[in-house]
Amino acid sequence: MRANTDLGPQMYPQYHLTRPDLVRYVEVIVMVVNTITEAKRQLSELIEKVQEGEEVIINKAGKPVALLTAYKNIRCRGNPGH
Repeated sequence: MRANTDLGPQMYPQYHLTRPDLVRYVEVIVMVVNTITEAKRQLSELIEKVQEGEEVIINKAGKPVALLTAYKNIRCRGNPGH
């Protein structure tokens, strides 16, 4: 399933683009899980999909409540906070 590009700012506010003229093409593969129970049942499969680059949205009562994405290890240089 591919994300609808018209919903980008509402669905993914963390991807707010300040320079849209610099973006040529972005493809985000999104899988939607309709219930938390379903997500629990499929957790191993969902983690595999996330490792392959997909994002998973988990719904509760028909509304998105969680976004499962791959962990990106970002190392700080120097002494953070100083």
